[in-house]
Amino acid sequence: MKRLASKLLLATLIMIFWGLSPTLFAKSVEFDSGNVINQTVINNPVSVCSADLNNDGYMDILAVSESDKTIHWYKNNGNNAFTEQGVIANSDVMGIITADFNNDGYIDILSDSNNSISLNFNNGNGTFGVQQLITTEVTDVRSLHAADLDNDGYIDFLSASYEDDKIAWYKNNGDGTFGVQQLISVNADGATSVYTADLDSDGDLDVISTSNRDESVIWYKNNGNATFTEQAAISTTAGDVNTVHAADFNNDGYFDILTTSLFSNLTVWYKNNGDDSFTEQTAISTTSLGVFSAFGVDMDNDGDMDVVSVAIVDAAIEYFENDGTGVFTEKTPISINEKFSSSIVIVDLDNDGDMDVVSADYEDTSISWFENKTVDFIVKFDTNGGSNINNQPLNGTLSFVEYDEITEEVVGTIGYVSNLADLDNDGYIDVISSRFYEPVITWYKNNKDGTFTQQTPITSTSSSANEICTADIDNDNNIDIIVSSMYTDTISWYKNNGDGTFTEKTPITTTFNGAYSLHVADIDKDGNPDILSTSYEASTVTWFNNNGDGTFTEQPRLSTTALGAYDVFAADLDNDGHLDIIAASIDDDTIAWYKNNGDSAFTEQTKISTTADGVSAVYSQDLDSDGFMDIIAANIENDTVSWYKNNGDGTFGLEQIISSTMDNPYAIIAIDLDNDNDIDILATNDNGSKVAWYVNDGTGNFPVQSELSPIGSNGKIIAADLDNNGDIDFVSSSMNTTTLSWYKNKVDYQAVKPTDPIKEGYTFEGWYSDIELTTLFDFNTMVDSSITLFAKYTINQYIVEYVDFDGTVLQSMNYTYGADLSGIVMPSNPTRDGYSFTGWNGTIPAAMGASNITITATYIDDIAPQAAGILNDETIEFGNSVVITFNEGTAKLNDEEFNSGSSVTEVGEYSLVIIDDNNNTTIINFTIEDTISPTFDDIAPQTIEVGTTPMVWTDLIDNIYDVATVNLITKIESNTVNYSVIGNYTVSVSVEDESGNKTIKSFTVSVNDTTRPNIALISPIIVTHGKSFDLSDYIQAIDNFDGDISDKVTIKEDYKFSKAGVYQVELSVTDNAGNITELAVQVTVEANLIPYMIIGGIMLILLMGVILTRRFYRRSSC
Repeated sequence: MKRLASKLLLATLIMIFWGLSPTLFAKSVEFDSGNVINQTVINNPVSVCSADLNNDGYMDILAVSESDKTIHWYKNNGNNAFTEQGVIANSDVMGIITADFNNDGYIDILSDSNNSISLNFNNGNGTFGVQQLITTEVTDVRSLHAADLDNDGYIDFLSASYEDDKIAWYKNNGDGTFGVQQLISVNADGATSVYTADLDSDGDLDVISTSNRDESVIWYKNNGNATFTEQAAISTTAGDVNTVHAADFNNDGYFDILTTSLFSNLTVWYKNNGDDSFTEQTAISTTSLGVFSAFGVDMDNDGDMDVVSVAIVDAAIEYFENDGTGVFTEKTPISINEKFSSSIVIVDLDNDGDMDVVSADYEDTSISWFENKTVDFIVKFDTNGGSNINNQPLNGTLSFVEYDEITEEVVGTIGYVSNLADLDNDGYIDVISSRFYEPVITWYKNNKDGTFTQQTPITSTSSSANEICTADIDNDNNIDIIVSSMYTDTISWYKNNGDGTFTEKTPITTTFNGAYSLHVADIDKDGNPDILSTSYEASTVTWFNNNGDGTFTEQPRLSTTALGAYDVFAADLDNDGHLDIIAASIDDDTIAWYKNNGDSAFTEQTKISTTADGVSAVYSQDLDSDGFMDIIAANIENDTVSWYKNNGDGTFGLEQIISSTMDNPYAIIAIDLDNDNDIDILATNDNGSKVAWYVNDGTGNFPVQSELSPIGSNGKIIAADLDNNGDIDFVSSSMNTTTLSWYKNKVDYQAVKPTDPIKEGYTFEGWYSDIELTTLFDFNTMVDSSITLFAKYTINQYIVEYVDFDGTVLQSMNYTYGADLSGIVMPSNPTRDGYSFTGWNGTIPAAMGASNITITATYIDDIAPQAAGILNDETIEFGNSVVITFNEGTAKLNDEEFNSGSSVTEVGEYSLVIIDDNNNTTIINFTIEDTISPTFDDIAPQTIEVGTTPMVWTDLIDNIYDVATVNLITKIESNTVNYSVIGNYTVSVSVEDESGNKTIKSFTVSVNDTTRPNIALISPIIVTHGKSFDLSDYIQAIDNFDGDISDKVTIKEDYKFSKAGVYQVELSVTDNAGNITELAVQVTVEANLIPYMIIGGIMLILLMGVILTRRFYRRSSC
């Protein structure tokens, strides 16, 4: 169950700029921390909307449960409280919208159930008719929207269905019946949302749709005859787009488009350009994780459309402030405690003129609302200096420093036990009280003016009430009274009859020994308030289940050993959605807690403390703002007020002392007294000496402790907003006195100076507290009510000046804002070399505005551009520097872009064309030529061997130089060389540049034979002594030019071979050119043999007188 947080008080500062209407507003937006609307569980709420269902002027709440497919409605009681009226429909409902479809003045309910759409008519008496089926021609409805599409005065409606890709509308026949489905599109692939707005400003409503399978945002023009034409897509890259809304975000008079994309985490707006086209703007948010829906609405009443979105992954409802131009601030959380906010609606629930937020939380089964606590600046302008007003809202904010002051007012004369509740349903908190040891319980009606009137007693037969509690026991929307009496062991309840009288009902119990403390809470979450109690005498902690019919059943007792059980309280200590129970027992110094298991059974946990010395009271609130309910205790024996931090895991920290000087603290409450969104503590003691207020700094520290006036011994204390001014007052009662008093919470505020206002033509000097503007307001001054401040201005002076082309001021005059300028005399026309004056650029208005005026002389340029570095028709020898500059315009050289200051380096004919901004043209033709022949080194005479391969004579050209050295050509001019004939010849070669300049040089070439012939032995030289021989038979001589000259081989000396033997001789051969080759060879001379004869197979040889014999074998032939 969500805890009801205290509301933040913000005062109104009225600042008047005297004398001019309309009034402008600027706002600073803050929200409270959430107020639960439903008191009974609504399983998995998926859709929520708001409408005034009973025509009482207050917006009620409707919610759909996904689990049981039902519609629940909650009546707005007009006092920031809601009463569930029951189930309207229970036939497979998934989504709802509201409108008066049959024009009977009552708001009806249109619902979808995935594949059908139905209607429940409002009967006007708080009941609704049965569901009437309208269509089943839809598959997976994702969105419904109500609007008069055909301008016939009856509300039609549209649907977007996901699986059949339909955007359709249904004509209202005027009697609450509808025509057949009319298709606007069947191509919205995965249709997710539909909305209407007059996008083209033609007076009828156009249709916008989103579809996530094709990532599209599309709009359909209303042709004015109940037909629609699809227009160019607003976006086809919107990702998984899931909702669409329309509002004018940049105040240009055109409806813009707002979309969200769930998994892309995008909230985006598209600017309506006013010509049927849209432009995507910078995303409002890319960090809202799982953004589920967004709405454009003015949350701060500053005249522009802000954005509120819900992000299911962030578990947050977020607010983006618009600066008026479509630029949004970083997100500001409205709530960060949403487990799974499945639907939100923006509506003014409390009729205070600003928009609040209602949320359905799918997981924690709650419907909650967040009150918008906007701060107003009411601004008017004074009359100094005319009425030309820069009509922009102030963007200031107010913050406050709280100074406490409690004023005592007498309620009645019966005191001791008291409580507070709105017993007569008039929106104001009344007071219930009983005297100690007396049987009377009475109540005091709140007269709404700070006074109270005693009413008929609730009972005159009570037996000394120990505790009084209030709750609507029988769910009849009237607050009943519950009373405990330890002297009669009784817990009784008294039914509120709704007319200021009460009827005692069957007691809850008459056997609860020493019944002492009481606490009311819905322990089993059945929507009926149950009763918790302790018995001091029996040391017992127990609870009584409300059966829903005014009877109660005591449940198994939580403890029978809590010695001196003195106080009991209920809170969800482990954040599991079930209320646990905390008990204090004064005699054993124990604070215990019992876990609610969710099945009406409890398990005692580790004790919070066993050393709380004489603990007399316990309370639970989140003191350190960490989301877990902590424990506060009053310990009467050691004079301490202390608290125990909830660690979030079922355990609690050590005792933290808030005060140790309270002197027998007796009762405590924890509530936000100074409206700073943290929980403070009020405590009383039992001897009448103190009421203490401990101011929380938001972290569980209490640096400020204020003592209030004493109220008598054994004082009780209860807090509520008794004067409906948004802050918490309290009521004290006493055992000893006859006075029952209430203490008004009076807070002074320090206003933070807002942003200086803007008034055209004036300088803001400051805020003054009097209309004569003599007393400057000191913003350090504390105020306790609305004040009027007056803005003081000084009129500004501005300059009118005439300026020449070079900035020279020709004439300057000063005028105050609004001065008559009709008589200004212009200066004489200025002159400028090369130009003709054409007039003055600028306009002098009839009256001086809020800015300087500059009038500038204008001229016409009628002179052609001037060039330097070259003359027209000039011829320049290549190699000279050609750098061309020109004073204005652009240029082309031979049709190529040419920049001033560039060089021309190549030979050629050129045409330079320069054109200035006024089309004045200059043409310069010029030539760069090359008339210098190239040079190269002289070539020395060449000698070559006859018969060699022909030479490439141009290879001998070396050290060529030309001024251009580009595309040089070398060639042979003449060549008479005969490579096979020895002799002297002449060769001429040349080098020619690209301009035709040529150099020719000649040289001689001698063809010679310098190669010696080659001589070789072709066989051994063996000769017979005494015989002649021919050397050519043994020697071969080859010449490179003469060929075979073997016949010219000679023996170098005149050898005489006188006898047989081996001789070394020198041979020589000479070719025709005289080249000689020599060769040493060996000559073998054999002896000349004498005749022989064969005798008997023996050859007889006579040689030189020697007879040699050799057996001879004749080889026979075969």
